[in-house]
Amino acid sequence: MSTYISPPFLAQATIAEFLARGRFEPNLSMVKDGLRGRRDAMLEALERAAPARASWNRPEGGYFLWLDLGNGGAAELLGRAEAAGVTFIAGRDFFPYGSGLGRDSLRLAFSYEPVDRIAEGISRLAGLLA
Repeated sequence: MSTYISPPFLAQATIAEFLARGRFEPNLSMVKDGLRGRRDAMLEALERAAPARASWNRPEGGYFLWLDLGNGGAAELLGRAEAAGVTFIAGRDFFPYGSGLGRDSLRLAFSYEPVDRIAEGISRLAGLLA
């Protein structure tokens, strides 16, 4: 039994028109600028608020950064973080179960929140790490 019905013609036509009108490059630049600003806001907030034992990457693209706590317990922190109004994905969720990898790490999204809310979120998270 096949579940294939048809390609999404409306979506294809919309994208074709978007490309034909030369809208892709300007839109891509706008998205990249927005993500860069959010990334930079999160990096600056981490520099100010994160404990000395913590380290993080500086992503060249994408929507997330990886924060290493340096002391384990990232998954156990999640409930307290959510109660404080922030959330993350525990690093261990990206590795095979039982491997122990990622237990010190958090994946933080900078793509969703506006720049003016990122510092507050990092401050709340850092307060839980003190």
